[in-house]
Amino acid sequence: MKQSSVRYLGPIVAVALGLLGGCGRKGQKECDAYLAKDLECGAESYKGLDETEKKQAADLVRAFCLEAMAGDAKGAPNAEVEKMANEMLATVRGKVACASAATCEQYRACEQAVDAKTAQ
Repeated sequence: MKQSSVRYLGPIVAVALGLLGGCGRKGQKECDAYLAKDLECGAESYKGLDETEKKQAADLVRAFCLEAMAGDAKGAPNAEVEKMANEMLATVRGKVACASAATCEQYRACEQAVDAKTAQ
């Protein structure tokens, strides 16, 4: 992540988590499937984490997923943060679709394709 992007991570997380409190359970089924596939196949993301850290990481993934499925980042502190948050949420929505992959190899390839599309 670029250094300039890092300074926006806190506000983006705050916006995503803040908005999460106001949304319903839209996307719960999809997010549960995505999280299960991510825990199964995204082992590198969770490598070296103890159980508490793994749960915290999973909770953050779930929160971002639910927010992504619920809509956009309305209420962001400024237009630049809103744009970055919406791009991040679109990436998460793209990755949620990867949960339907039959194998972990297909899942990882799908996530890489989503990341490549986002990088353009």
